[in-house]
Amino acid sequence: MNHWYCDTIDEGIRYEYDLTHQAPTQVHDEDCFLSACDNLFKIMMISFEEEEMQDLQAYLNSLGLTSVTILRSGRFYLEITSKEARKSSGIDYISRKENLKKEETAAFGDGHNDIPMLEMVGFPIVMANAFKDVKAHAFKITKSNDEDGVSYGIHRYLVS
Repeated sequence: MNHWYCDTIDEGIRYEYDLTHQAPTQVHDEDCFLSACDNLFKIMMISFEEEEMQDLQAYLNSLGLTSVTILRSGRFYLEITSKEARKSSGIDYISRKENLKKEETAAFGDGHNDIPMLEMVGFPIVMANAFKDVKAHAFKITKSNDEDGVSYGIHRYLVS
């Protein structure tokens, strides 16, 4: 799952590359693009314009696509994933397998796609860079992603 595809290299693609250091495969032909995506896990859109992002999300939601989830995963990101691909499903699986009570679980998140997961655990910890409405689900707020917030949150709030 370390391959990603794009049709053009623009500011958003360069931004993602700078964060992940994973170069995309540029595909120009629509048929080639679709065949390259036989094992498609998600579609990610990047926009640095908030109004454009909100309009795009509203439009996609208006299409009534019932088998997918359309959520912001960060300030500049909108992701389309299968309804089955949810972090909360992983939390549920591990909790059942290990017979954990809610108060024995924790999770870290920063995007709207993290809210179902945060609601499932006893100690939802949200990154400082999260949206305000995501922060509303927090037991505690830790440092941002860029400040090693997960490590800080584990040591500050979970290990004592």
